[in-house]
Amino acid sequence: VYAGAMPSTYDALRWYEWIRGGKRSGVTIPAQIRWVAMLERWLHKGSDGLSSDPMGRASPHTLRSVTLGPFHESFLGVNVAVSVGLATREDLREHKVGFWFPTETVEVDKDRRLELRDLEGAPVWTVNDGQLVIEVRQIPKGGCCNDGGVKLKLSAWWQHAYLQRRKRFGESVEDLLQLQLSK
Repeated sequence: VYAGAMPSTYDALRWYEWIRGGKRSGVTIPAQIRWVAMLERWLHKGSDGLSSDPMGRASPHTLRSVTLGPFHESFLGVNVAVSVGLATREDLREHKVGFWFPTETVEVDKDRRLELRDLEGAPVWTVNDGQLVIEVRQIPKGGCCNDGGVKLKLSAWWQHAYLQRRKRFGESVEDLLQLQLSK
């Protein structure tokens, strides 16, 4: 893509799979696909429409909210304990999550979604990318969150230049990620 040998991410990754795996499709790590797609976008459009230059230093940013859903209908009206963590590449090299928000108990709404807003105590990040880790535990009626309810654990990588810039109380802030789960 960078050299112009392939016109798009799709074509480049198809060629790469063919070269690597012959007629059998090889394994392409999602991070490879994501980075090649972001490189293609940057090569064609530069920093236009991005919150920053992905090749430069990131401006300070913080996590403000997390939205998850839709959940299975069995989660409707159910309380869940949600833990949200943030990790830099350095944290992950040491197999740890660098920062955890306090666990919050929320109810899955009628749209089968949950939202955490105004997350307090979030660190201000100046790194270009990292990983968001989320754990959701269903709290059984009359029970504690450790009583064996359904547990979901997911993580997602983010890259600073592709975050959404939003206005809030007259100041510009950036949401780290609005994560949508598919059914």
